[in-house]
Amino acid sequence: MNTQSKFKMTAKVIMTLILISGTVFTLRAQFNFPNEPNEKTAVINYLGYQDQMLLFYVQYENNNASKFFVTIRQEDGTTIFQDAFSDKKFEKRFRVPIQDSHKLTFTISDRKSNYTQAFEIKASSRVVEDISVHEIDQK
Repeated sequence: MNTQSKFKMTAKVIMTLILISGTVFTLRAQFNFPNEPNEKTAVINYLGYQDQMLLFYVQYENNNASKFFVTIRQEDGTTIFQDAFSDKKFEKRFRVPIQDSHKLTFTISDRKSNYTQAFEIKASSRVVEDISVHEIDQK
């Protein structure tokens, strides 16, 4: 096989690969797949503690406005909260009783797009006693 034939064969293989990959990317764009499996669009922030409750702020970018679920579970698997939403830009504050919140799991799932993102929250409280002893000058 001469050099010119090898060059033509290599050029054909490269062109075929380019056409195949272009077709795959075009199909991907046409079908507009919702969320990539590795794309994380949910954020949970701890806001603090108020009235024996832990406060959390949950945000979720639901670009295709599909129905999704927010679930909060205790360490033993008991569901504290579960509801369905379809907001495009979901923002909600959650108040969770402190006695139920040693370990919590927040899960955001969209069954249609096969999207699930979970957050584990561990809460602990400590008592700190600060005791000081001072000598009193007695006259």
